[in-house]
Amino acid sequence: MAVTSFREGTAILLFLGVSKPLTIAIDGWSSCGKSTLARQLAQKLGYLYVDSGAMYRAITLYLMRKGVELSDLEAVERCLPRIQLDFTYNVANKMARKFYERHGVTEIEKAFELQWDPGKSRVMTTKYCIKYELERCPKYHPEHRDKKVKEPLVLKQGELLQVGTPNELIDKPANAYVAKLLGGANVLQAHNANHILGLQLASNQVLVSYPHELAIVDEGIQAQILEVRYQLHVMELEIKVADSILTIWAPLGNYAVGALIYIAFQTYRVTSAE
Repeated sequence: MAVTSFREGTAILLFLGVSKPLTIAIDGWSSCGKSTLARQLAQKLGYLYVDSGAMYRAITLYLMRKGVELSDLEAVERCLPRIQLDFTYNVANKMARKFYERHGVTEIEKAFELQWDPGKSRVMTTKYCIKYELERCPKYHPEHRDKKVKEPLVLKQGELLQVGTPNELIDKPANAYVAKLLGGANVLQAHNANHILGLQLASNQVLVSYPHELAIVDEGIQAQILEVRYQLHVMELEIKVADSILTIWAPLGNYAVGALIYIAFQTYRVTSAE
């Protein structure tokens, strides 16, 4: 069975040699690149790109215009059978157009975003432009139009925090927020890191270490097991070290809640708290 993988950012999709058309759903954190990946994948495979977010917003707009209280689930459910949601298929790429032609479609309009009339109302708009902030706007920075930007981009409330490959974001996170976003990092505040490891971190710094970078040793930092979780190839232990709650991946074995163990930080990095 042939296996093809397509990877970008933090999303991985596998196709196991199926012959029937697939409906592919992509899940992930906010602003992690789901839509970008979906568009590129649709173009690569000649699939239709379904903007589920736009569909949800359309239903919400319908309910708001009808004066339906969104928290009233029974009222929302009563409205659903009456909603006629028309999805405009995206034919902005050549492979999608060929797909329609193969199925006998003779009149194919351009994708919705290619025929938008500036005189009509927009469904959604934003004042924050990522391309402009990265100096890749074709209008204001034409000289940089063809330069590619590393992905993924990490955003928080509209602010661009960091740009880089997944490995770069994990190895050198710009701050604690980026570290927690990827890999389930353990983040020690400065006073705890200084107390446990004898470091001299400033108050605006934190120590970041991932679960696989901690190890159980014969002699080291004392910790107490708070919770034990089985994760196929490892045991995931939630432990308490001084005033901090950390997660460590340990070899398969028997671990009792409340037991004392000794750990060591095999690898860690220091970054900004904010």
